[in-house]
Amino acid sequence: MGNLLPAKIGEIAFAAGSGVEMMIDPTGSAARLELWERSMKFNAPPTAFSQIGIFSSTQTVNQTVPMGGLYQAQIFRENEGPNGARLGELSFPGLKSEEGRTNFCTRCAEVPQVDVTRGGTFVSMAFATSAMTRARVQLGAKPPQDRGDGFPAFAPADVVATAVSDQPKIMHKVELMDRLLDPETTLHTPLRSGQELFFVILAWDALGNWDYVWDVQKAAPGSGAKSFKTKDRRVDTRIKRLYCWDDSDSSTFGEGSFKFIVQGKTGPPVTKSLAWGAMDSKTFHADPATPTEVTVSGSAANGPVTVRVTGFEDDSGTPFDENDTSAAPSKAGSEPLPFPVGQANEAAKKQVLTLNSVKTGGDDTLGFWADIEYDVSYF
Repeated sequence: MGNLLPAKIGEIAFAAGSGVEMMIDPTGSAARLELWERSMKFNAPPTAFSQIGIFSSTQTVNQTVPMGGLYQAQIFRENEGPNGARLGELSFPGLKSEEGRTNFCTRCAEVPQVDVTRGGTFVSMAFATSAMTRARVQLGAKPPQDRGDGFPAFAPADVVATAVSDQPKIMHKVELMDRLLDPETTLHTPLRSGQELFFVILAWDALGNWDYVWDVQKAAPGSGAKSFKTKDRRVDTRIKRLYCWDDSDSSTFGEGSFKFIVQGKTGPPVTKSLAWGAMDSKTFHADPATPTEVTVSGSAANGPVTVRVTGFEDDSGTPFDENDTSAAPSKAGSEPLPFPVGQANEAAKKQVLTLNSVKTGGDDTLGFWADIEYDVSYF
C-alpha cells in the first residue's frame, strides 16, 4: 500500500507557525515512496512541489505552516514524482486557534452563497466570501466529525476529493475529482457515480481568521452537514468491429460463433451472440449490423463495467480436429471499460476499447480482435 495520513483528522494547523504531523506508510508497496511538498504564504502564487525525502518504512514527518498560508504534501512511488500516479495527498491551511472564526461565508447573506454542480465523476462548487480568502473544499463519503475543538473534519479514509483555490479571491470556483486512483492507495474512498457525499468549504484570510459551511441553505453548524448524490451512469456498449487473423483451419473457412459478455457492478452478466458462418483468416466480420448492443445503467453502472468476447470455431465435422476456442481479453477474466472523468470529458460518445484474443482450448489457434464501442452518459 502507499498512504499519507495526518496525525489528527482535519488537516489543519492552528496558531502561527504551528507544525503538522503526517505519517507516510509504504508498507506492502512495490517501491519506496517519495514525499513532495510545497508551502505558500497567503498572497503567494502557486509554487512547484519539491522532493524532500524517500521512505522505505513507516515514518512520521513534521512540517510548519505559515499563518494564513497553505502547506501541501503528496507521495509517489520512487522515481515517479511529481507527475506519476499520486498515492496520497494532504492540504493544511494555517489558521488561528478555534476562536478565530468569523462569518466570511454568511456576512452578506444569511444563506451561504454556494452553488453545487453534480456530475458522475466530479463535483464543481462555486461560492462567495465577504473578503479576500483562500479556500479548501473537501468531499467526504461520511459526515464530518468534531475534532474536539468545534471544527468539522472528515476521517482520512472518508476524504473522497480535495481542491484548493490557487490564490486569494472573493468569488471561488473549484472542481473536485478523485486523484488517488492507484490500487495501492488502500485507505481511501473513491469518488463514484450515484454516490452520497458530504462537503466542507473552509475559507480563511491572511491573518488566519476562518469560516466554514457544509450546507447550501444554512450557516454552519445549523442542523448538521447536508449530503447530495453524484449522478448515475449509463453505459451503452456494442461490438463495432470483429477481425479474424487466424480461423484455425488451414484449407477451409472456419465456422465461428462469438459471445459478447458485459458485466455491471450488480446483476448477472448480459450476453449477446454473434455467428460467423464462413469465417476466413485476415478478414472482418461480413455483417457488422448484427445487433450486439448492451446497456448497463443506474446502480449496475455505478462501478466497474467489464467486457469480454469469447470465440468458438466448430471443427466437429473434421476427423482428428478439435474445436478451437479463444477469449478476449483472456481466459482469466474480463476487461474494465475506461471511463473519462471531469466536467468537460465524462459524457462521451463512441469510445473504443480493443480486445485481443488469447487461445483457451483446442489443437489450433483461433485468433481474433474486437473493437468494443461504448457511450457514457449521466442522469
